[in-house]
Amino acid sequence: MNNLNKRILTAVIVFPLSIFFIIQGGNYIVSFLYAILILGNFEVFSAFKRKLSIIFLDLVLVMALLSILYLRNETASSFVLLIWIIILTVLSDIGGYIFGKTFKWKKLTKISPKKTISGVLGSFIFSLASVFLLGFIIELLAGFGSEFFLKPRYFILAIIFSLTAQIGDITISYLKRLENIKDTGKLLPGHGGIFDRIDGLMFVVILAFILYNLKVFPWLKKKIAILGSTGSIGQSSLNIFKKNIKNFDIILLSANSNYSLIVKQLKIYKPQYFVINDKRVYERISNGLKNQRTKVYNKFSHIPSNIKFDITISAIVGIAGLEPTINFIKKSKKVLLANKESIICGWHILKNVSKKNNTKIIPIDSEHFSIYQLTMNYKDEDIKKIYITASGGPFLRRPLSNFNNIKAKDAAKHPKWKMGKKISIDSSNLMNKVLEVIEAYKLFSFNLNKYEILIHPQSLIHAIVLFNNGQTKFLYHETDMKIPIANAIFENKININTLVKKEGNFLKNLKNLKFEKVDKKRFPIVTILQKKRFQNSGPIILNASNEILVESFIKNKISFKAIYQYLKQLFNDRDFNKYAIKKTPSVKEIYEIDRWTRKKTIEIINKKSWQKLSINLAYSYFFF
Repeated sequence: MNNLNKRILTAVIVFPLSIFFIIQGGNYIVSFLYAILILGNFEVFSAFKRKLSIIFLDLVLVMALLSILYLRNETASSFVLLIWIIILTVLSDIGGYIFGKTFKWKKLTKISPKKTISGVLGSFIFSLASVFLLGFIIELLAGFGSEFFLKPRYFILAIIFSLTAQIGDITISYLKRLENIKDTGKLLPGHGGIFDRIDGLMFVVILAFILYNLKVFPWLKKKIAILGSTGSIGQSSLNIFKKNIKNFDIILLSANSNYSLIVKQLKIYKPQYFVINDKRVYERISNGLKNQRTKVYNKFSHIPSNIKFDITISAIVGIAGLEPTINFIKKSKKVLLANKESIICGWHILKNVSKKNNTKIIPIDSEHFSIYQLTMNYKDEDIKKIYITASGGPFLRRPLSNFNNIKAKDAAKHPKWKMGKKISIDSSNLMNKVLEVIEAYKLFSFNLNKYEILIHPQSLIHAIVLFNNGQTKFLYHETDMKIPIANAIFENKININTLVKKEGNFLKNLKNLKFEKVDKKRFPIVTILQKKRFQNSGPIILNASNEILVESFIKNKISFKAIYQYLKQLFNDRDFNKYAIKKTPSVKEIYEIDRWTRKKTIEIINKKSWQKLSINLAYSYFFF
């Protein structure tokens, strides 16, 4: 087999294999880069004798490999950039080889003995061809629209990258001539060693790393998805992105049925995709959106499967958020999680999927974000106590004798936070804190017994951590969800004054901070945590039953105090343990437990209603 055939055969095997390792990411790319580092170092020390050459080549190799790892893992956009420059460099090398061999124009002997003008021209032409592939690469790897990528700036960048690759090739060739060697090794038939194959690419990826961090590439905005964009978390998130729109691209939004707000968001943010859960609203919106940029779908399964995101905010309310959250973890670099039900019911699934896909999950409820910040890099044995604070809601000072008269509109008026109706009602009886303790237990590797709920009416301190070393830490911020959301988005590198209009008087607030133990007569629902029901699938039952009970309370079917009473009755049901003992239920099993719970809760409510009606009828019959 002649040298050309060897070269082609090796390229056909090595190039796809290299791309495979890079696309797979995780341990694949780390192992791949380690192998190149070891083999490259072996070649350097075997082939080169000059110390300056060895130091230079080693430095370039390490910088190049770190640049590859960074670009692969930083964002979906940097990943696209990495694949593009690899293909561009290979095409540039092929073009130079073909044109140099075919036309044999004037040799550039002062630069390199074998370099010709025709070879340089061929490299430029083939690298320009890679620009036409760029849109396809973006569509294939990231799922974003590619129609605007054939612009002069990309052809200029292609020329710069091609020129850099040739400079790299010439530099390594010069160092080899100083040592009087042709190849650095014999690992790759037809190509020589590792350095003979990646000489130009090393210089290109280092340049790409620098240009990426200088934000030279206009398409490299971070790609955003917001699940539940019309809710309070979704709206707060959009306000943050709106004020930093140069750095972000809103690719996907989803909502349930808020028609007017969906229309408003479509006009303002113009996402590429909008998923609308409610069938009627979907049909109404889609019929009025013909020939528009946004594609509207009724199901998440209809969006392109290859789409990728840098940040997804999961803020769908209820168990309906579980499957979308799981699926978007697979598509995202970072997921900001506000969907309690996903954590409570399926954290074991979310955790495994995030680990498999190398996705970072950050909780953005103020309490869990605070615990996340305060306990970072600490272990269970370092921590003595974790307090999750509660404002006490609208009924903290209400006489217990008036609890029988509480209506849904009263329970939904939170004194500190602006939230949806369901979460506000959960706050009024501290069910939200019960759920938050369970969430924290699942999110963080700390013993459940270390958590305690503490009343803090000002809602300025969201978590307090007591450490075994005698230190105590707490996290203070104003009652604005944009603060934890923005810090999660920007990883604490944000001037919050650009987002939050007015901060409170910190020193004055410190003087008025108050804390008190939870009154279990006022908030009996917290006693649920004393029972050992929440190690396995018990939280799924608690969550589903509570959703039905709150909905029934809103519809005036049950009283405020009945929420706790019905929960106790459900926990004493003879089938409770049958559904509460599953350690790691699948998504299908989670839904089965959820359905049983909802059905059983409705049965309990209806049974009580019939008993009450029968008593009333009997009373009327005998006394009137």
